[in-house]
Amino acid sequence: MRHIYALGLIGAVTGLISWVVFFADVEILADFLGAIFGVGVAAYLFRTTATAPLRLALVVIGFGLSWQIAFEFAGTYYERIGSMTLTGMIAGAIGAAIVAAAVATTNASYRKAIPVLRTLCLGAGFGAFLGWETNLGAACLFIGWQTAIGASLGWRDQAIQA
Repeated sequence: MRHIYALGLIGAVTGLISWVVFFADVEILADFLGAIFGVGVAAYLFRTTATAPLRLALVVIGFGLSWQIAFEFAGTYYERIGSMTLTGMIAGAIGAAIVAAAVATTNASYRKAIPVLRTLCLGAGFGAFLGWETNLGAACLFIGWQTAIGASLGWRDQAIQA
C-alpha cells in the first residue's frame, strides 16, 4: 500500500505544480510539466528498486512525451471531434498509454494487460475533465490525472515491487 500512497502523493504534488505553472503561464516550464512528474516517479523508482539509470531516463522522457503528445492531440483534434470531454478522454488515454510504456521499461510485471488497462481507463476518465473548461475542471484534470496515474503505478504486483 505504501507504493500506492507514495506515488499517488508524487502525482498530486506534481499535478499541483502543473496546474499552477499552466495557469500562471510560466512558459519556460510549460513544456516540462510531464517530465516533472516523470522525475518524481523516477526518483521513487531509484529509491525503491534496482532500476538501471538508462531506464529511469526513459521514464522521465516518456512522461515528458506523454504530456506533450496528449496536449497537442487535444489542441489539434478538438475541432474535428467536436466534444472537449471526448477529446480529453482520448488525450488522457494517449498520455496514460505512453506512461505505461515508459514504466514497462523498468519492470516486467507492468507489461501485463490488467495494470496497463487500469492505467488507460484512469487516464481516459480523468482526461474527461478537460471538458469542464473551468479552473476546477483543470485542477481535476492536472491533479486528478497525475494522482490516479501515480497510484495506479504503485498498485500491488505492478511496476514497483520493493
